[in-house]
Amino acid sequence: MAEENKFMLTKDKTQGKVQEFTEQKMEFDYLPWAPAWEIMMEIDPKASVTETFFEHYKLVEGKHQDFMVTEELPYQKTGNSSYVEVEVFMNGKKEKEIYPIMNHRNQDIPDPTMTQVNKSLKRAFVKALAKHGVGIHIYKGEDLPKIYRISIKEINNLDKIIDKFIEDFEIEDKDAVIQAVIDIANKEIKQDFNYLSEITKIEDMNEDQYGLFLRCFNAVKSKYEKDKKKK
Repeated sequence: MAEENKFMLTKDKTQGKVQEFTEQKMEFDYLPWAPAWEIMMEIDPKASVTETFFEHYKLVEGKHQDFMVTEELPYQKTGNSSYVEVEVFMNGKKEKEIYPIMNHRNQDIPDPTMTQVNKSLKRAFVKALAKHGVGIHIYKGEDLPKIYRISIKEINNLDKIIDKFIEDFEIEDKDAVIQAVIDIANKEIKQDFNYLSEITKIEDMNEDQYGLFLRCFNAVKSKYEKDKKKK
């Protein structure tokens, strides 16, 4: 019990450091690995981190025949994805984290570069450390889907498409066209895509909303083209 209380006091003391070094990427908080390591060492100077190495096989062409060789790498491939595994031993307790290797859009990477592997190892370490209670609050709610806004490039491309439409059909009120498409898209969201939030403005759309907006816009454009041909 004395050891447990000592740990809790030490953890409380370093909580300020967790808050101090927490950074934000997009709308999500994270603790960089370097200060996380410092905090771990402050809690337990004898703490250790183990990265799991996995056997990888590859076929090498020889002069007379091909042969199989193995090498150990700090990641494992599985189907169309890959992952790393990191264990943190601290205060007599082990915590392990299996962490998927993903790109900047949180999509699985089947054949990662060593730079991507290294980044995932560092994130796995921080999450394994969180299982010990250090910065665990950062990961509350992480099971919720991560929704990304469309990029500036996509916004600009959409703006050009709308401008071309306005010019071709000699429409004066661009904002009215955008709002009309938003209203059509939101109607579909209410009827068939209720897992999506309603669209308020173009620059705040996520990728799913963007796809729906573009489809509704193309439907409006097609209607204008058909009406024009009839005239």
